[in-house]
Amino acid sequence: MARLYAVLHCFENEIRSLIRETLEEHEGPDWADKLPAKVKQFAEDRKKSALADTWLEGEKSDFLGFMEFGHLSQIIIDKWQFFEDIIPSQHWLKQRMDELEKARQGQAGGREDFGEAFAEVAVREINTAHAARSYSTACSTSSTVRP
Repeated sequence: MARLYAVLHCFENEIRSLIRETLEEHEGPDWADKLPAKVKQFAEDRKKSALADTWLEGEKSDFLGFMEFGHLSQIIIDKWQFFEDIIPSQHWLKQRMDELEKARQGQAGGREDFGEAFAEVAVREINTAHAARSYSTACSTSSTVRP
C-alpha cells in the first residue's frame, strides 16, 4: 500500500504542476483569481484553516494543494481551451480521474484490493500526462515544424 500511496501522491502533484504551469502561461500570475468560484472558495477556506492550525505540518503556500482531487479535473474542464491540445478529451480526463479517485479512496480506507492494479493505472497516467506536457513544451519552444 505504501507504493500505491507514493504513486498517487506523485500523480496528484504532477497534475497540480500541469495546471499551475499551464494557467500561469495562459492567464498570467493571477491565474488563481480566475478559477471557478466554488473551487477557489473551497481552497481559500481550507488554506485559512491550515494557517490557523499552525501545529499541522505540510506545505501551506501552494494554492492548488488546498483543493480536493476532484477539483483538479473541474479546473481543467473549466479551462479546457488551455488543455485540449495535451489531453485527449474531457471524457477521457473524467474517466481517468474517477479511476484514480477510487484508488485514492480505497487506499485511504486501507483496502488491500486496490493495490497493484490501481498503482499500474496511476503509473500509466503519470507517464501519459508527463509525456503530453513534455511534448507540448518542446513543441512550443522549438523552431522546427511539429509532426
